[in-house]
This record gives sequence, structure tokens and C-alpha cells, in this order.
Amino acid sequence: MTLPVARDDAGRTIDLLTLEVRWARELMTSSPETIHPSTTVKQAARILSSKGFSAMPVADETNLLKGVLSQSDIVRFERERGLYAEVEENHSGKKSPMDNFAATGGEELSTGFHLEADDSPPISEIMTPFLLSVGPEDSPRTVIETLLRHKIHRVFVVEGDNLLGVISATDVLRKMI
Repeated sequence: MTLPVARDDAGRTIDLLTLEVRWARELMTSSPETIHPSTTVKQAARILSSKGFSAMPVADETNLLKGVLSQSDIVRFERERGLYAEVEENHSGKKSPMDNFAATGGEELSTGFHLEADDSPPISEIMTPFLLSVGPEDSPRTVIETLLRHKIHRVFVVEGDNLLGVISATDVLRKMI
């Protein structure tokens, strides 16, 4: 495959990357899973970890969007409540969040979360209570500008209150040629 090229002021060849899509709907992952606002922080950490997600949209039983919960929200919660286990060097000299698991009596979660309390609050108390979104007919430029302007990793595609999909920065990169 040949990439489009241009020349800079010095005459050097520059590869141009383009997106071969016209609409946000062509970039999105359709029908993303949601998580309910009453889910506890501990349960949510398990869900994000088991699914390999860095965030999930939060929606109520009528599928009305309430916000977004990210791993960062959970880590911030852990640190504010003092639930984060200190990381020490292990026998190989490397640090791992799970190295202190046995000593703390907490619960290990595969992506490195470590929650000790069983009384975690609902995610509605720690989530980001709004979603940055685009419409399905918005341009890829609008998607990219939204991601960059707000320094976020994902944007949700909505039509009215209806969640249609999610676009991550990785989704955009996958469509570049």
C-alpha cells in the first residue's frame, strides 16, 4: 500500500496519514456495555478488570446515561480513602501493586487494583457525572478535536439520550492509513 505523500519546505518527502471514514459512526464500537450507578466500587473494579476495560459508561435501568466510570476514578477513590496498598520491591527488584496482597489481607484484582474495604460505596459517588459525546454524523475531525481538547481517551456517540457507541483514541488510530 502506498501512503499519500507531500513535500515540506525543504523538499523532503512527508507521509500523510488519512482517515478513510466520513462519520463518527464508522469509528465507533457499537452498543457498549454499561454499568449501573448502584454497582459498588469493589464490584466495578472487578468488572473493569475482568473485561479489560479502562472505563465504562454508567446508565440506569432505563438506559439513561448518568456518567462514566474510569480506572482513574477508582484509583483516586482508593487513594483518598487510604485503601491503596503501598508497593514495595519484590525479590526481582521490580515493583508490583500486588506484592503486598498477602500481608494486607485485601483482595487481588488482575489489573493491579487493591481494595481492602468491603463497604465500598456505589459508583455514583465517584464516577464522572457527565459524558463527553459526539453525534453519529459528526466528522472524524470533530471526534479527534474532542479527544484532544479535553485530554480524554474515549468519547461516546449518542443520539439524544441514546448511547450508540464509544470511540477510543485507539479506534481512530486503527482507521488511519
